[in-house]
Amino acid sequence: MKTILLVDDDPFIEKVVRKRLQKAPYEIRRAENGRVGVEQAFALEPDLILMDTHMPELNGPEAVIALRARGYTGTIVALTACDDDGTRRRCQDAGCDGIIPKPFGKEVVATIARLMDQKEPSAE
Repeated sequence: MKTILLVDDDPFIEKVVRKRLQKAPYEIRRAENGRVGVEQAFALEPDLILMDTHMPELNGPEAVIALRARGYTGTIVALTACDDDGTRRRCQDAGCDGIIPKPFGKEVVATIARLMDQKEPSAE
């Protein structure tokens, strides 16, 4: 089973992600901030990291920079409610492999399936 590390300080986002991916064959683990997310990325070696851009202690771009500086080569996708050119540029410059804007709907399932090189699970 593939693992997704969700790095987001909002427990509601975890509920939304779990709901959207309930039929998908992924184990979802959550880190409550960027600092914990960096630690868990190396401990868990997830197949995909979903990284919120705005968090306490270490924001998403800072956490991605820290991960890449320590040699992390896995796929990291930013989750952001601020889907503007500046945010996209900061995420790309930090080393994100993609961006998923919030709020997200059912399309997030197809996006994650594509990133994980898997067939999209059946609709909810």
